[in-house]
Amino acid sequence: MKLLVNELDTIITQQDVTTSRKVLMTAIRAHLYRHNFPTGSVKIELRDENQRYITETETLAISALDIVPASGANFFHGHVRFYISHPLQANKTYYFRLVGVGYTFSEAAYVGWCKDFDLRVYEPDYTPNVGYNSALGLQIFEIVRR
Repeated sequence: MKLLVNELDTIITQQDVTTSRKVLMTAIRAHLYRHNFPTGSVKIELRDENQRYITETETLAISALDIVPASGANFFHGHVRFYISHPLQANKTYYFRLVGVGYTFSEAAYVGWCKDFDLRVYEPDYTPNVGYNSALGLQIFEIVRR
């Protein structure tokens, strides 16, 4: 397994999504990576096709990103659930942006968003020619009414 990680630093870390139908989103899961023990919190903002802010998730302490709570492991990677309620309209592009709160990037201790490169959840609708062209790992959960 290879992990390709976009570190949360001064460059915007976000994933664009265009849905083919209306989605009543209730939560998302982002494949996050924690290296050593950075301080602060993270959240995910939802933005429209013009990068205008729509809403955001709750903040999550980076220290809570752990395989087993309080295990003391110096790294973590896995899908992290964020609650976010917003209807996504069909054929519109939205951006999910990872944001640090009280967080400062350091090469010695950082958090990042993993690319969906190896062990993909969904096949992309394009062919990445290198791993860095892969989408960020993101799953969207919705309410389905029958």
